[in-house]
Amino acid sequence: MRRKFWKLKNIRQKIILGNEKIISFRDGVEAIKKYVGIFVEDELTKILTVQMWTAESRMKTKIKKFLPTYSEEILADIEKSPDKIFESANKAQAILKNLRREKIFPTAESSTEEIFHELKIIFHGSECEIKNKDGFNYQPETILKGVAAYEFLLMLKSAEKQKIWLEFSYRDYAHGKFLISEKDFEILAEESVTDFLKSRLDKNRQEILKNPLALKKYISPKIMVRTEDIFNQINLESENFQSAMKYFEQEEITYLQSC
Repeated sequence: MRRKFWKLKNIRQKIILGNEKIISFRDGVEAIKKYVGIFVEDELTKILTVQMWTAESRMKTKIKKFLPTYSEEILADIEKSPDKIFESANKAQAILKNLRREKIFPTAESSTEEIFHELKIIFHGSECEIKNKDGFNYQPETILKGVAAYEFLLMLKSAEKQKIWLEFSYRDYAHGKFLISEKDFEILAEESVTDFLKSRLDKNRQEILKNPLALKKYISPKIMVRTEDIFNQINLESENFQSAMKYFEQEEITYLQSC
């Protein structure tokens, strides 16, 4: 996991900070492709991300020979399902947005105040009292941000089993009110906060994607929307969430290393 974290960090440094090893436009294109590859596998998203980055760079060069080309397989897929190009374009925009906002800090210089600054937890309430590290009770509707929000989640690993209602927001992802049940505590006790959140917050979407019939539980029959459109949206939301959690995992590693 640590190796994966440093791989991502090194790629971002090359793209964002202008590492002296990048000496050509081709190197920049390859760095972007490697960066995208950390989040998605499909070639269409990689191509669109490179093209969008190239357009934004406004470099005065003959860029056509550096750009990836569409294979016959990709063109056939687009012809069969035109919506794929819009889905991949949305993914590419999200990846570039994350890249533009990213800042690199050497681990030795990082402090806990510099991480989780985009994390917010709303504690709506619980069955039993929950105390903070100073011994005071968390009051219902308490809003926690940054490191304090992460430490609240970390504290739940050893908290009394009960029902807890929370909201979760991180970077561009926001998850409405959800329940942590007694059963969830068994998973939380054995996994990292990242792995627990990935499992709990994406559970319903994954259930639908793996079992399309489960969609009936969540959608009223009166809603006139194409099932295919719903699945595409659910899949995109799931991918965006998983992408955001990759950054959350990096920040969790940095926090735990500093303790």
